Amino acid sequence: MTSSTDHPIVWLAHAGQRLGLVPSLGGGVAAWVRDAADGGPPLDLWRPWDGVTPDLYRLASFAMVPWSNRISGGGFAHDG
Repeated sequence: MTSSTDHPIVWLAHAGQRLGLVPSLGGGVAAWVRDAADGGPPLDLWRPWDGVTPDLYRLASFAMVPWSNRISGGGFAHDG
């Protein structure tokens, strides 16, 4: 997977896996790839981003910050 110069991918690698992050798109995930155990082609664990379209919904995944799950009423009260 390649990325455009407007949205470079930063790759993190460990234990035969690679996670591609796109900082310019809110740190969304461009791809999560695992090396094949038999030496075959790498396996995409999530649908990879096309490397061009600057749409969060086209990424493999994106952060749901500040909410990571459902919150009753769509928000919460905070003193501060």
